[in-house]
Amino acid sequence: MGAYALVLSEAATAALTTASPGEQRKLLDILQGLKAAPFRPADLQEPAADGRANHVLLVQDWLLTYWLDHAVCEVRLVRLEQIESKRA
Repeated sequence: MGAYALVLSEAATAALTTASPGEQRKLLDILQGLKAAPFRPADLQEPAADGRANHVLLVQDWLLTYWLDHAVCEVRLVRLEQIESKRA
């Protein structure tokens, strides 16, 4: 099996490029980890509009929504969302 490439949607690219420099470095590490282990179990799955099951993974304070395109060995990152922690 060959290595999987990482492909970002426009929304995921916008989230990455508008993040602070520190968050960008963190995200690049997170994304490299996903690329290196694309078959790791996701935290949950959500249906996409086209019926495909998207994987959702919580890593640190980021939600990554993606699907695997096995035909071309790509991790298709659909959405990046930062989770804000509630502190009392």
